[in-house]
Amino acid sequence: MKLTTALLTLLFILTGCATSTSRWEVVAAGAALADIGSTGAALSRGGEEGNPVYGRSPSFRQMLVLNAAAGAGTWAMTRHLSRHHQQQVWRNVAVLRLLVTAWNLSQSGCACFKFSF
Repeated sequence: MKLTTALLTLLFILTGCATSTSRWEVVAAGAALADIGSTGAALSRGGEEGNPVYGRSPSFRQMLVLNAAAGAGTWAMTRHLSRHHQQQVWRNVAVLRLLVTAWNLSQSGCACFKFSF
């Protein structure tokens, strides 16, 4: 129930924010959720978190709050930039988060990766 409530709240926030922003901001939010999900999956399989911001064994709520704060901070820092530069920043954030997700999945033995980075 808590997970569902958290996801619905995040979805509500993201759809409200995405109306006046670039598509890359939405992709970055999706990449953040994929990162949280892949981290949670790896932790449930006995993995250890390597990000010192999260700590050794973060809860879903901790990861969600930290990612929401990072997203809000990025938005605040880029809101005065031109539309083009905002898209560049959010594209870079999205690519970085997707790379982190790929790393998480490769390290947790996900079947979608037949190789390890």
